[in-house]
Amino acid sequence: MRLRPQRALTWLGILHVFSLGTSTRGSGSAGSGSAGEAGAPIVTLLGAIHHPPAVLLLGLMVANLGAVLIAAAYAARFRDTLEAIEAETRARVLALSRLVS
Repeated sequence: MRLRPQRALTWLGILHVFSLGTSTRGSGSAGSGSAGEAGAPIVTLLGAIHHPPAVLLLGLMVANLGAVLIAAAYAARFRDTLEAIEAETRARVLALSRLVS
């Protein structure tokens, strides 16, 4: 038994978000592409089409703020590691300079 994509998406619980279809491009009009492109599969995200701009901008702002905070936390850990290595190197240089002199 062959499983259809629609059944698989229904089973996964995401069919109500996607619209599966085929393109309606004709091969006779200029600039419409080759004849092989007629009937190409199209996946449309239904929920992404109707969001108001304010919601989209708020979501992008939250995503960017999260990315900045994660990058800042990573940079702080990196800085602390470099400071620890630098302090250890200074201690070794001081010990070697005392040994030499």
